Amino acid sequence: MSKLRIAVDYQSAEGRKTGIGVFASNLFRAISRENCGIEFLQYSTPINGRDLTTPQRICWESGQIPMRLLRDKPDLVYSPGFAPPMFSPTRRVVTVHDLIGVLWPSNQKGFSGLYWRSWLPAAMKKAHRIAASSESTRGDILRLLRVPESRVRVVPLCVDPCFRQLPPVHTPSLVLRRHGLAARPFYLSVGTLEPRKNYLRLLQAYLLLAVTSDPGFDLVIIGKPAGADRELHDFVAEKRLGDKIKFLGYVDNEELVELYNSAIGYVTVSLFEGFGLPALEAMSCGKSGIVSNRTSLPEVAGSTALMVNPEQPAEIADALRMYASDSALRERMGGEALARSRQFTPQRMARAMIEIFKEAAE
Repeated sequence: MSKLRIAVDYQSAEGRKTGIGVFASNLFRAISRENCGIEFLQYSTPINGRDLTTPQRICWESGQIPMRLLRDKPDLVYSPGFAPPMFSPTRRVVTVHDLIGVLWPSNQKGFSGLYWRSWLPAAMKKAHRIAASSESTRGDILRLLRVPESRVRVVPLCVDPCFRQLPPVHTPSLVLRRHGLAARPFYLSVGTLEPRKNYLRLLQAYLLLAVTSDPGFDLVIIGKPAGADRELHDFVAEKRLGDKIKFLGYVDNEELVELYNSAIGYVTVSLFEGFGLPALEAMSCGKSGIVSNRTSLPEVAGSTALMVNPEQPAEIADALRMYASDSALRERMGGEALARSRQFTPQRMARAMIEIFKEAAE
């Protein structure tokens, strides 16, 4: 086959990236190293680097992108984050990270809710090939979208190579001092502050430990506001936990690597995840921790983390206490986590997507 020309909706990889943007950046970097005869046409929005409103998103995905496709005539159009054009003169490939809009309709209201519950699934069904980020997500796609199994493949994600185990240091880094984390051990939890991330139950679990005595560790949460932030901040203020539970907002990868390496472990007790990229980031830094026993997280962590029922704060609290108090357990599981993380390589992800692109173009 001659060189493939693929138009890419690049808006998710612009600005301050969340999981989808990180995935897109990693994927295109990995594919560029494969020398596979693919030329990408990067479609960036006119308001590059900013989040789109729902009307802007629909206009971009199913208005402006199809117009550019008519002009450029590529072989495929690829959407790395959820939303292929509803109308397209070109074959479509999409990566679906989760179906949260369908499974958790309360997350979005009004017109935005209609987009995530109805418009988006209808557009996904029109794709010639769908890449699912996990077996859990693939199962949801087949069950909820009712597309043929042959059109859906699992392509596990990978993390940026910057996420790595750092040599041990004997003095607190500037990053730790700047965030006030130099004095005490801490768990790290990374993810947007939205209801499905289950942060309120995590805070309740911490409170169960703190009501009797000082747990001996802090809880550090990294993520931008997304619907649950007011409730979480109010809880921390009401229970007077502000000196033990810290919200850092968004931090860049350079700081995040240091924070993962400095933490005693990570905590991801979401009610639902399409993949669970923060868990893999922590594992790549040689850290184990505590994960929910739901959806895709067992696929990512395997046996390298303690698994808990995310709806039981007491169970989460017991795991926090046990893991923090057992240095031998942390060392063993951290080594296993690092070894497992090496299964999720950029090369594996890139080659799987290249195969999907070629199939869709034939």
